[in-house]
Parts: sequence; structure tokens; C-alpha cells
Amino acid sequence: MKTLSSIVGVILFLATLTPRVARAQDQVNNVPLYRVYNRTGGWHLWTTRKDESDHLVSLGWESEGIAGWVFPQAIPHTTPLYRLYRQKDGDHLYTISKDEADRAIIDYGYVDEGNVGYVAAELLSGTQPFRRLNNPKFGHLYTTDINDAARAVQQAGYVEEGIAGYIWTASTSLPTREVKPDPKPPDPKPIDPKPPITPDSTNWTVIIGSIATLLTAIAGVITAIKWWGNKA
Repeated sequence: MKTLSSIVGVILFLATLTPRVARAQDQVNNVPLYRVYNRTGGWHLWTTRKDESDHLVSLGWESEGIAGWVFPQAIPHTTPLYRLYRQKDGDHLYTISKDEADRAIIDYGYVDEGNVGYVAAELLSGTQPFRRLNNPKFGHLYTTDINDAARAVQQAGYVEEGIAGYIWTASTSLPTREVKPDPKPPDPKPIDPKPPITPDSTNWTVIIGSIATLLTAIAGVITAIKWWGNKA
């Protein structure tokens, strides 16, 4: 009996746990986007791989902290941030445009390095612009800091090239699929206190009722005649 009770208890526990696990699996956490700098060459690199960042720092690059947060997989309203590298000048190019990435490979000698993560294609709650700048000597620079961008333009000769996407300002988790509100149920139809009766059904009801009444009266008359006959 105790064994049976234990089994039932485990089943009930798993039943309550399963929805929680399912909800947790529907969420994904974003990851930090690290920024490192090579002072000798003037190059910058952005990566979500902490081991890559640490390795470059061990080779003499400088860690510039976390530039923002991106998602490691696609979620609603995000797009891949492609990463490309050109060996001749050490430049890293990041873009959300697949066409631009393809042209950079074909026309400008870049090598595809996959994508660094998934960013928002438009400004969403919790995101900020990932500004893109370029310098013919130092290559591309990306920053979420408007003051950093202004200094790069004014002091180092960078040229603004717009926004490469929108990245999150802090660690967060979001659903892996679009969450749509439940559809509004249709308004209930008013209840008619008297169900509709067709003319045909009304006539038949009256006729059947009249026949039943007539048969009852005839039966009564026959019974009365028999009674009087027996009495006589």
C-alpha cells in the first residue's frame, strides 16, 4: 500500500512539474557580446565566445568589456549578425544584410566567419542601436555609445555608416516563438425565451391536440352508455 502511494505521489509531482519544464524550454537567454581591441593595428573584434576573447587578450589585445547582449539562436523579430574577416588589413565586418555579406566575400576579399548571434532588426524594448563606423586605415568600428561614436568621428577620422542592428542592453530571456493573445471568444447569441415554431408545426400541434380531445370525449360517452345500459 505504501509503495502504491509513493508511485501515485511521484506521478502527481511529475504532472505538476512538466508544464513548468515546458515553459522553461520555451525561453532562451541572451549572451554577452565581448569587445576586444588591438592597439598596435587599431583593430576591433566582437565575439560571444569568452574563450576567443580571453585568447586574444593573452596575445596582447585589450579587453573593452561587454558591448551588449545578443541571442545565440533565432527568436521572433531577430536576424543573424554575420561576421566576416579580411586578412590583408585585419578588418572584421558585421552586417545583418546577407547580400552585403555575399558582396564582401566576392568583391572585397572577406572570409565568412558565420554569425556572431541574433540581433533585433528594429528598435525593441531593451535594445539600443549598434552603430557602425568605418576608417580606411583601422577598418570597421561598432558601438552602442553615441559619445564613443562621436569621438571616433572627430578624433580618429571614422565615417558613420548607419546602424548594424539593435542589441540588448542587459541580460534577459525571451520566448523562442511568437506569443499571440488568445482569440476573443464570440459574443454569445441572445436566448429567445420562446423557440421559433414554424407554421406547419403549429398547425399539426393544434390538430393532434384536437383529435386527442375528441377521442377522449367519445371514450367518455361510450363508457357512460355502457353504464346506463347495465343499470337498466
